[in-house]
Amino acid sequence: MISKQRRVRRHGSLLAQQLILIAISGMLMMLAIKLIHQTLDFASIYQGRFNDQRTTSRLFRDFRSDVHASRTTNLIEPSRLELETLIGSRIVYRIENTKIIREVWNVGEQSNDNQQPYAVDSYRLGENQSALLSVQSELVTLTVDTKDSAKPDAKPLPHKRLVIRSGSASVSKSILNENTEKGVSDDQ
Repeated sequence: MISKQRRVRRHGSLLAQQLILIAISGMLMMLAIKLIHQTLDFASIYQGRFNDQRTTSRLFRDFRSDVHASRTTNLIEPSRLELETLIGSRIVYRIENTKIIREVWNVGEQSNDNQQPYAVDSYRLGENQSALLSVQSELVTLTVDTKDSAKPDAKPLPHKRLVIRSGSASVSKSILNENTEKGVSDDQ
């Protein structure tokens, strides 16, 4: 009789199968990492936008309440607005490069170099934002513009504009004349 050799079947996989499995797993892992990275990028972008909106809303809330509580409103420079409240304290809004600074001075204090304001708030503007203060008649306007980063030469779009009718008895513009170094006051 002829003896048949039994084939012993080994359980396992071939090297080629293992390599294909490793390649497919690597591609799936790369796709997953790319999606996670994009999600984190979008989350940080939208968190920054949310923070900018929250800062702008807080600035407008404080600005609105300060203008309504003011007795006099005086635009010293295009980037500096002084308000005197009904109780006599002074509030100064200054626009610097990337932020708006609000300084509150106690009753009777002047903004000398030696004295410090009672309170200082700083509102950081977004990367592509700029601010503008203006006074016309009884209207005090704070505008925060946003420039599209994709089109650097484009005109800025008004992001938010707050126009407040001042309840103050005196609204004036006193913009410093650079040639004569004297203040010119136009009561409107």
